[in-house]
Amino acid sequence: MLLSTLVLVAAAGAATDPPPRSLSGHRFLVPARVVHPFVLSSVTFRQGGGVVAIPDAQTDLDGKPTDLRMVGAVERVNLNLPLGDKAGLRASASAQVTTGIDADSALYAGARAGMDWELEGVLVVHRTPDVLVSVNPGLFGSEGTQFEPASVVEASVAYAAAAQADGEDTKPPRGLTSGLLQPTHTVGGGVAGAVAWHMTPRVGTIASLRFRGGYAEAQGIGSLPLSYSLGTAFDWRIIEDRPLVGQLEYRFRNVHDAAVDSEAPLEDRLESRHFGGLGLFWRTPHEAELGLTGWSMLRFGRADERLMVIEGVVRVFL
Repeated sequence: MLLSTLVLVAAAGAATDPPPRSLSGHRFLVPARVVHPFVLSSVTFRQGGGVVAIPDAQTDLDGKPTDLRMVGAVERVNLNLPLGDKAGLRASASAQVTTGIDADSALYAGARAGMDWELEGVLVVHRTPDVLVSVNPGLFGSEGTQFEPASVVEASVAYAAAAQADGEDTKPPRGLTSGLLQPTHTVGGGVAGAVAWHMTPRVGTIASLRFRGGYAEAQGIGSLPLSYSLGTAFDWRIIEDRPLVGQLEYRFRNVHDAAVDSEAPLEDRLESRHFGGLGLFWRTPHEAELGLTGWSMLRFGRADERLMVIEGVVRVFL
C-alpha cells in the first residue's frame, strides 16, 4: 500500500513538471525555420509541396526571358535528443524533388532531386524564468542531381552551326549529352544564437541569427559561400484553456544562403529573400502536436514572383 502511494505521488509530480519548452508556464511551439534554444526529446515529420512562378527569367540558350513555373515536394524528419538539462543534439534529413510544369519550364528549369542532412548542438548559456538563450553549432550537407535538358539543346545547336560552317555532315560528338545530369554537392558548418522570451501567459517569441560557411559545387564549379540568416517566430494560445495554438514565422536569407542551405527546394531561384509563414496547431492530450502551415515570399523583391508552400506537421515528444 505504501509503495503504491509513493508511485502515485511520483507520477503526479512528474505530470505537473513543466515541459522543457516552457517558460513561466507558457509552452512554446517549436518553429520550423527559426533556430530555437530548447533542449527537447522529440521527433517531427513534415510533408509538403509548393509552387513557384518567376516571369521573365533569363536563359542561357537564346538569351530571351522566359516564364518559369515549377512545382516541388519535400519530406523532412527531425530528431531531438537531450544530453542533460543544458545540452542536446538535433539531427534532421530531408528528401526533395522539383520540376518544371510546362514546356518552357521543363526545358529551362529542368528538374532536381536530392537530399539534405543537418547535425546541430544546443548549449543553453543563460536562463531566467522568462528568457532562455542558447548557442547552436552545427554541420550540414546535401547531395543532389540537376536534370538540364537545355544543355543538350544548346550543345545540339552549337554542333549544327559548326557542321554547317564546315559544310560536312558529321556525327555529333560523344559528349553531346554530357551536361544533361549535373551533380550538386554541399558541405559546411556554422553557428547560431537563439533566444526565447515569454511575453505574456499566452504569447511567446523566439529569435535567432545564424552564420554558415561551406563548400558548394554545381555544374562542375565549386565555391566557398558565406551566409547568414535571421528569423523570428511568435506563437499564441488562441483560446484560453484550449489546445489550439497559432504560429507566425519570418525569415530573411542573404543571397548566398541558398547555396549552403536548401531548406526549401524552390527558394534558391527567387530574388526576394524575405519569407513569412503562418500555422495552426492542435495539441493532443498525449504530448503531440498536429499542424498545417503555409509559407509565402514577402513582396520585398520582384512583385511578380510567386511562392507558396503548404506543409503538414506531426510532432511527438518522447
